[in-house]
Amino acid sequence: YKYVHAKHHTSTEVRASDIVRLSFVEEIVDVTISIVALNYLRCHPISRTIYNIIITFMLTELHCGFAFPWTPQFIVPFGLATGSKGHHYH
Repeated sequence: YKYVHAKHHTSTEVRASDIVRLSFVEEIVDVTISIVALNYLRCHPISRTIYNIIITFMLTELHCGFAFPWTPQFIVPFGLATGSKGHHYH
């Protein structure tokens, strides 16, 4: 945590700009997993574009400090998706 994920939590408040505050290891892992998954599934370029739009929105929503009524935290049962508030406590 100290060397990999701590950079992401340098500020005390959750901000949307924190989605780009990652360590080198996190950046490589996140991008590699996305690329490998999309290549393995042989996604069409339009599907890749839609995926990028959705994942960018979800990451921004998770870090913006606001909970939209359609976010997964209100849809997924048993508190499995905690949303922005849960990420703030993380």
